[in-house]
Amino acid sequence: QEQTAFVVYPNPTSGQVTLQLPQAMEDASFDVFNATGQLVLRVVPTGATTNIELPAATGVYLIRFTAPGVSGLTRVIKN
Repeated sequence: QEQTAFVVYPNPTSGQVTLQLPQAMEDASFDVFNATGQLVLRVVPTGATTNIELPAATGVYLIRFTAPGVSGLTRVIKN
């Protein structure tokens, strides 16, 4: 499984973040997990750039990207 890098900005954020992939990918999804590992949000990107609103709670969130044959993981801080 190949790793794909994606950029999350702004980080830290007050709520909304932009997820930037190198290119649009088919059958892809972003899963957002809270600090206790609960899935709190799933977003299906429609292109290379996706905007999401993090949950109300502040703290650290993990964002996992998956598409056929590729995956990536990054951490974002909401304050």
